[in-house]
Amino acid sequence: LRTSETTYLEESFVFYEAIRLRDYFKDVFETKNPLLVVKKLRYYARYIVVCLLLNRRALVVELVDELQTLVDDYVRDFKPADAAAWRLDYEDVRATWKRLALARAKKDGKEAAQCFAQDCSIEDCSTGHGWRGRGGVEDYYADLFKAFPDANFETLDLFGVVQEVLLTATHKGQWQSYRASGRTFHCRLVILMPWDAQSRLFAGEKIYLDSDDVFQQQHGS
Repeated sequence: LRTSETTYLEESFVFYEAIRLRDYFKDVFETKNPLLVVKKLRYYARYIVVCLLLNRRALVVELVDELQTLVDDYVRDFKPADAAAWRLDYEDVRATWKRLALARAKKDGKEAAQCFAQDCSIEDCSTGHGWRGRGGVEDYYADLFKAFPDANFETLDLFGVVQEVLLTATHKGQWQSYRASGRTFHCRLVILMPWDAQSRLFAGEKIYLDSDDVFQQQHGS
């Protein structure tokens, strides 16, 4: 995730694809074991993230539809305590996402922070940097907009709590360990935004990008 090397992602994709093609979890509901069903749901969630990172968008749409059906069956058959965590209120998610998108467009870190639960966290998976709590979210966005004052987040797709974004920005200030280059760059992001069912807000962000590509655009010849 920190370089342009996608070998491990490709290997993960082949592994997950083989599981699906062989119908490994075919009879899992017949076992009447909710733990095995949850294992299948988690498999789908991980497979979807890998497909997003590899830009296999058509397959993502197919997998998301399959996962939604599986979640509905899981909730209906087992009535689990964690039903709310699996069955998202998509209207709430979309409304909160729109609020966050507007805050980003206005470069308003305080408003963006209100879209997150109190104990939220943001993680930049390309660098390992993290920010905790709403105060951390405010700091993250304040620093982001200071470093990239013309940052434009173009949403390419939104799959539940997973957002695919094209970021276009000019690097005009210090960002993490990177000095300002004054150059404009384009970067595809995949942002996982876990949903906090209790607060009905986002629990945070996990941001995936090719940092080597960004660095090359900024400092390459």
